Amino acid sequence: MVIFPGRWITWSLFLLLLLAIAVSIGLFADTINDVEISPNGDIYYEDDAVEYKIIFFFTSVIIAFSLLLCWIASLISKVVISKEEIRSYKWYGRKTISFNDIIRIDRTKLFGGAIVIVAQKKSMMITLDNRGISHFVKFLSEQLGSDRTENATALIAERKKMIQFKEI
Repeated sequence: MVIFPGRWITWSLFLLLLLAIAVSIGLFADTINDVEISPNGDIYYEDDAVEYKIIFFFTSVIIAFSLLLCWIASLISKVVISKEEIRSYKWYGRKTISFNDIIRIDRTKLFGGAIVIVAQKKSMMITLDNRGISHFVKFLSEQLGSDRTENATALIAERKKMIQFKEI
């Protein structure tokens, strides 16, 4: 079983990235005509508004770069569940926890709600925004027993209740 972030997250990040790139290009095109660069590398401009345009340009570039990194992270991120272990792939590396090593299953409200799998020497956080999370919790209950996974089951039930409340 493989669970991964919802595609709406990936597409939203991609669209925001395109918007940030378009804003950066627009600010660059608007600013480049007002700035003169001398042969020795000094930058000259006449109006103080140009300075703010330059600041906005660099800010939009930083935002675009951050969105690019978030988008790449959403493409890479996934959790692979087999009969023996849970393996999480993130932008910073891979983490594996065997079902035999799991001590407890916790929950947190961080990142909109997440299941925390605690093993002997490490832990793994799986957010509720992943596609297939309810199937994962059912599989986890079958592997570990419903008494050890009651926190995860309760968190899924709360999320379903919240979604049903918003639909009305």
